[in-house]
Amino acid sequence: MNDVPAVEIDYSSLHVILAYTEAGLDYWQNTDKDPYDLPVRGVNNPEHSRDITKLFFLLSLNASDEQALFKAFRSELNYKAYPYSFPNEALAELLESIKQSHPDIAHLICSGAGLRLMNIDSRICEYVIADFVRTDTPILTVHDSFIVQIGEEDRLNQLMKEAFNEVTKKARIKVKFNQNLTKKQLYVHGAQDRDWYLRMVGWITKGSPTNSYQRRLKSHREYFGQRDYGW
Repeated sequence: MNDVPAVEIDYSSLHVILAYTEAGLDYWQNTDKDPYDLPVRGVNNPEHSRDITKLFFLLSLNASDEQALFKAFRSELNYKAYPYSFPNEALAELLESIKQSHPDIAHLICSGAGLRLMNIDSRICEYVIADFVRTDTPILTVHDSFIVQIGEEDRLNQLMKEAFNEVTKKARIKVKFNQNLTKKQLYVHGAQDRDWYLRMVGWITKGSPTNSYQRRLKSHREYFGQRDYGW
């Protein structure tokens, strides 16, 4: 981002957590259980089970009824990555498993509640973006995650939690950092390994942009430069 390495942070299970806030509950205050950690009939790979449950669960909050949910799931699922068969009986079983595991929000499933949840999501997103715009600091969004330049991640982390609290009036939310280098990691690990620290500082300074990124950046600067934006 502007030739500086970036860090991405995303909310953990945001739309499910927002469904709980609609029910007046603070999910993470009562448990640390991953809401998508449920078995799926015919799927023995735990990671696959989680991914499939996540997709199905999120679609269930948007669907108006079971048949619409089943149709949307079959349309959205990447069968190359998840080569399984899902007859109606298996999907009905998964749906019942979700309702039993999350009884407090079972009434929101297949109710079309997703539109309301997306509205709350957008207000949280707006809160975070507005603060970065106010200080003229670059920020990108991808669904419920945010990408900032290295060094801005602590501010983003705090702001994401603040935004959730401000919009939902609930205190507990979890966020996840991607695998990119953070400023904290740089100094903690760098204190133990000076050579590593110097390599990382050089990498941060020079970056490792791909050829396609460099072409896009050049095109961007040329385009806006023609309009006298000062680049």
